Amino acid sequence: MAEAESSEPPWFTAFGKECGIDFVHDAGEVPGEYFMPQVVGSGVALFDFNNDGLLDVYLLQNAGPKSQSKNRLYQQLPGGRFKDVSAGSGLDVAGFGMGVAVGDFNNDGYLDVLVTEYGGVRLFLNNGNGTFTDVTKEAGLSEPGWSTSACFFDYDRDGWLDLLIVKYVDYDPSWKCSTTNSIRDYCSPKPFQGTVSRLYRNLGLKDGTSRVPKFKDVSVESGIGTLPGPGLGVVCADFDGDCWPANMATATRCSPTRATAGSATCPRRTRRCAVRPTSAAAWPSATSIMTAPLT
Repeated sequence: MAEAESSEPPWFTAFGKECGIDFVHDAGEVPGEYFMPQVVGSGVALFDFNNDGLLDVYLLQNAGPKSQSKNRLYQQLPGGRFKDVSAGSGLDVAGFGMGVAVGDFNNDGYLDVLVTEYGGVRLFLNNGNGTFTDVTKEAGLSEPGWSTSACFFDYDRDGWLDLLIVKYVDYDPSWKCSTTNSIRDYCSPKPFQGTVSRLYRNLGLKDGTSRVPKFKDVSVESGIGTLPGPGLGVVCADFDGDCWPANMATATRCSPTRATAGSATCPRRTRRCAVRPTSAAAWPSATSIMTAPLT
């Protein structure tokens, strides 16, 4: 006998074009050259970019930097509809988009955006007027290779959001892969060496002449640089309750989740977690949102 249908209303309702979101994800020419990053992206962020109290939507594309398919930013309007505000926002870029992390890394009250890609990362400063500026080089970030996910978090509790970037594999596009039946196919991560994640410390704003804090690579001294991937996703939190958000768990595609407690080499403290704020966005009030690529 068939089960009786539930009288409870559904928890979720699918919507898209009727609410103004007409995004179609583009992974480039498929199968084409069986380019492995095509089957790994892409992420999405829900965040309030204009501080109006409504969550907006940022969606990534994965068709490459020469593609006409660009990342899209949708502003939520009162009533639940969305408006495409991508053009001229600074976030309308093309690339092999993987993941996106959101956090106010310069403590000006506006959420900034970091996009991870095959080929690098991009850090966008929120100008507070609906536009963003690419400040990757100015901030001291240089991440060649395959970056998949990222997380803003204040690992040293100095009031400035630091940055963890998760890396995947040292992919060689010339490597040809096939199925057990010798049919050409996309590669799995197994033929390639894993690469290490990177931890960047936010040095803050000291001279008052710039809106962009510098980041310093502390991967080796923190211990993060000793743990090769392949990494796909990351969660940063205070898992052991010692009031230091310096623990992180990274998820991989071909091995169990790995947790590295205290890997940022923070000294232990009492569980009484009173922290004197050092800035307007001192931990734990500093905001960070991250998404991993969809696989």
